[in-house]
Amino acid sequence: MKKLKIQFTLFFILMIALLATLLIYSYDQIGKEEVRLWEGIAENTFNQTQTAISNYLLQEDTRSFTEYRYYYIPETQLETSFALNVSPLAILPENNDNGLIGYFQINPDASLHTPYLPPKKDYHKLTDLKQRQELQANLKQITRSLQDDMKADRKGQQHAHDISTLPQPKTTAAATAPAMPTGDRSSLVGGISKRKANEKSRAKLYASPSKKERGQDMLEAEGAFAADEFKQEVVSNIAQYQTFQEQKAKILDHDTEEMSPAAISAPSIFTDPFRARLVGKDNIIFYRRIWVEQKMYVQGFVLNTRSFFSWAIKNAFAPSTLAGFSVANLEWENTLLAASQNIQANTTQILFERNLGYPLNQITYSINYSHLPALISRTFLNILTALLLFMVTMGLYIIYRSAAAQVVLSQKRQDFVAAITHELKTPLTSIRLYSEMLTEGWAENETKKKEYYGLISSESDRLSRLIENVLQLSRLEKKNYSYHLETKDPRPDFLTLAGEFKTFAEKHGFTFTTKIADNLPPITYDLDALKQVLYTLIDNSIKFTSDKDEKCIEMSLIQEKDKVIWAISDHGPGVEPKEQNKIFTKFYRTENEQTRKTKGTGIGLAMAKMLVEGMGASIVARNSHPVGLTIKLIFSLNE
Repeated sequence: MKKLKIQFTLFFILMIALLATLLIYSYDQIGKEEVRLWEGIAENTFNQTQTAISNYLLQEDTRSFTEYRYYYIPETQLETSFALNVSPLAILPENNDNGLIGYFQINPDASLHTPYLPPKKDYHKLTDLKQRQELQANLKQITRSLQDDMKADRKGQQHAHDISTLPQPKTTAAATAPAMPTGDRSSLVGGISKRKANEKSRAKLYASPSKKERGQDMLEAEGAFAADEFKQEVVSNIAQYQTFQEQKAKILDHDTEEMSPAAISAPSIFTDPFRARLVGKDNIIFYRRIWVEQKMYVQGFVLNTRSFFSWAIKNAFAPSTLAGFSVANLEWENTLLAASQNIQANTTQILFERNLGYPLNQITYSINYSHLPALISRTFLNILTALLLFMVTMGLYIIYRSAAAQVVLSQKRQDFVAAITHELKTPLTSIRLYSEMLTEGWAENETKKKEYYGLISSESDRLSRLIENVLQLSRLEKKNYSYHLETKDPRPDFLTLAGEFKTFAEKHGFTFTTKIADNLPPITYDLDALKQVLYTLIDNSIKFTSDKDEKCIEMSLIQEKDKVIWAISDHGPGVEPKEQNKIFTKFYRTENEQTRKTKGTGIGLAMAKMLVEGMGASIVARNSHPVGLTIKLIFSLNE
C-alpha cells in the first residue's frame, strides 16, 4: 500500500509538472497576444492623434500669408477693386477646444503685428480695444524669443528653443536659411498647380512618423526631400503678392504707384514649413518663415500647450477601449505636457511609445498602464485549467482509490484464505483425531465413545456451517440468493427464535434475555435469512466477549415511530467509532490476522448486511452505554 502511494504521488507530480508547463506556455502566448492587441489599438490612437495635429497644421500652412494683418484684401476682389476687409483671423479666440491664444506676424524690422489691431487711426472702431491690446501684448511677450532671433539673425536660423528637427540628407551640413535663388525668375513661376503640389509635400512631412520608426534609407531620402522641397520652396502666386502689396500700401497710407503686370508677373515668395517652439510649459508657438521679395517675415500662432495636446489626445484616445485602464501622455525631455487623465501612481508600465511627426518630433506620445484587461481566451483558459486540474486530480484520486481498494481487497482475500484455511483445518483436525482414537480403540468405555462421537458431530456441523457460509456469500455476491419474504406479525417468530438462541447462548455460559413490545405492526422479512443474521450476531457477541466482561446477551423487538427495531446487545468491549461502519465490509477484521485470538473468517457481518438489505431493511452498529455493542436491524413499516 505504501508503495502504491509513492507511485501515485510521483505520477501525480509528473502530470502536474507537464500540465503546468503547458499552461505556462499557453498563458505566455495569450499574454503576448494581449500585448499585441492593445499595442495595435494604442498605435491606432497615435495615428489618429498624429492625423488630427497634421490636419490642423496643414490647414494653417495653406492659409494665405496675407491674412495675418487686421485688414485683408481677398484675392477674389483683385480684378475689381482693392477694398479692405477685416481678416478672418481678426476674431478674438475664445473658448477654443484646441487652446488657440492668437495669431501673429513679425516683420523684417522685428516689429510685431497681429490681425487683432488695425492701424491706430481706426482704434475708435473697436468696442473691445482693451481686450485686443491685452491679447497683442500677451502675444508680443510670448513671441519675444522669435523677435530676438529676428534681430540677431535676419536669416532666421533654427535656434535652441525649437522642438522641431527637420531631417537632413546625409551629405549636407546642418540646416541654414535658404539662399535666395538667382537667375531666370520666370522659371520659378508655377501658379496654383505648384501650390497644390507643395500642399501635398507638406502633408507628407507633417504626417510622417518619427525618426525612431524609419529606416536609414528613408531618413536620407526624406532629408533630401525636405531640403529640396521646403527649404528652397518657391510659391509663385501673383494674386497673393499683389494682395500683399496693395494691402500694405493702403494700411500704411502710402502712395504706391500702380504696378504693371510685367512688374509683378514673377514675384518670388519662399516659405518654410511650420516649426514648433515651447515657451515654458504653458505655451507652444507654431511659426513659419516667409521671404517676400527677399525680405523675411515670421508668421504663426500661439496655443496653450496643455489644451492643445489634450484636444489632440481626447479625440483619439478617449473613445478607445484603452481609456478604461491606461493613460496617454505627451512628454518633452521628461516634462509632462498633457495627459488624457490624472496620472495614477500605478500606471508605470509602458504599452506604447513613439515620437510625434514633424514639427513635434521631439515630443513623445506614450500610453502607460497598470494591468491589461484579460482577453476572453484567458477567461476560457482559466475555466479550462480549473476543469482540467479538477478532472486530473479527481481522475487520479478515483484511480488511486480503486487501485487501493483492489490492493486492500487482495490483502483481505489473502487474510480470508488464511482464515478459512485455519477454520477448515481446526474441525478437520479434530474429526481426524477423534476418528483415529475410536479406530485404535482408545475409548475406554461407551461414555468416552459417545463423547468422541458427539465431538465429531459438532465439528462436522461447524465445518458444514463454514462451507455453507462461503457458498452463501458467493450466492449473495452473484445475486443468486432467493428470498421468501412474508409480511406478518414478528412476535411469534421472535419468541420461537428466542428459545433457540437462549439454549445456544447458555451452552457457552451466557445469560440470554429478551425485550418485546406489545401490539407491533406487521413487517416484511425472510425468516431463514433473519435467523441466519441473528445467529451470526449472537455468535460474534459470544466470540468477542472476554472473560472479564459480563456474559449477557439481550434480544429486543420494539417500535420507534415508523420503524421496527430488532436488536442484539451485549456487554462486551464494543467497537471503535471509526470502525463501526467498517465491520460490515467483506473480509474486514478488527484484529490482525497473524495475532488474532478469536475465530472467524471476516465474512459473517458482511453476509449479514447483504441479507438484511436484501429484505429491504438496514443494519447499523453502535456502542451501548456504558459498555457493549448493539446491532440494530431496522425495518420500515408497510404502507
